[in-house]
Amino acid sequence: MSLGTAVLTFALVAGALTVTPGLDTALVLRASLTRRRREAVATAAGIVGGLFVWGAAAAVGVSALLTASDVAYDVLRYAGAAYLVWFGGRLLVRAVRGTHVDAEPDGTTPASAWRAARLGLVTNLLNPKVGVFYLALLPQFVPASGSLPATACCRPSGSPC
Repeated sequence: MSLGTAVLTFALVAGALTVTPGLDTALVLRASLTRRRREAVATAAGIVGGLFVWGAAAAVGVSALLTASDVAYDVLRYAGAAYLVWFGGRLLVRAVRGTHVDAEPDGTTPASAWRAARLGLVTNLLNPKVGVFYLALLPQFVPASGSLPATACCRPSGSPC
């Protein structure tokens, strides 16, 4: 498989997965419906940042560690679950108290784009399924002729740059 074919195929698969609903999609939709456009874009940017971190982690083998080590996977999984329970609990408390959606827990300060980006990033990073998914998906798109950085840096004849 050539580098161009690998990139095009990966782009198609990544595009299909991007439009498939999941936790990240729900988070962006929530921000889009309850916040300003700026916070929704910041949430999406935080998620994309998390995806880049997972991609880099997969490239250096951290995702393989999560797959191979039940303890590492479970620690990340339980941390993610605790974070989601805490986040959901906060939303329920706000709903019961009748706190306005654009307000912070104290009911006074509006949310910032930085806070929205951080929410997207943390939510994505605490999802171990993303890391395992990257481990399963990314290697299929690396050309068999060698590592991707080496392939991208070399001339078609195979001689060094």
